[in-house]
Amino acid sequence: MSVGRIQISEKMRSSSARVAGDLIHWLPSTKYIFAGFASIGLAIAGGAADIESSIGKIEDSCSSLSQTLKGFTSDGNVMGTALKLQGEAKDLLSIINDGKDTASNAENLSSADSDKLEDSVNSLSKSVFTLLDGFVEKKPVFQKAVLGGSADGLVEKDLQDLKGATDGLGKALENIVTGQLKKDAPQILSDLDKHFDDAIKAFSD
Repeated sequence: MSVGRIQISEKMRSSSARVAGDLIHWLPSTKYIFAGFASIGLAIAGGAADIESSIGKIEDSCSSLSQTLKGFTSDGNVMGTALKLQGEAKDLLSIINDGKDTASNAENLSSADSDKLEDSVNSLSKSVFTLLDGFVEKKPVFQKAVLGGSADGLVEKDLQDLKGATDGLGKALENIVTGQLKKDAPQILSDLDKHFDDAIKAFSD
């Protein structure tokens, strides 16, 4: 074999070794690249699940508050129950704001994920309507809840805060949903606003 061929062969082996070495260093990095893609996929899928979980927590809190309202009578511990109601209303406000933050930080949802949320959103709306109707029904009791006066002003403020938080949640959801829920969102928000406005007016008169 000639010296020239030996030198070419050595260069080829050296080049192959460098390529192999580069591959060895590169392959671990691909693991992190693929892991990154996978985590992005999970985050997007988790966005809808997190939002649905938040809606469930809000609905549970609404139901708990509605249940407390049912036991709010002039024959019982009026002031004690009124304080409990105010505490639960503050808890609900915090949970709604948490839900708004979750929706605000989520990626845009697919039509399929949005469709899955529509039943949850409609169910929550009904729970809010029930809660607001419950407050209005108990107005006569609230008027005797504070020694020497009415708690109407406190209830009105709580309802205004809850309306603001609910509007924020609704707008955050409207920004990321697609499909039918995107089309239905303006009417859902309008109905919620009307119920809140009616309840607030009842306690402002």
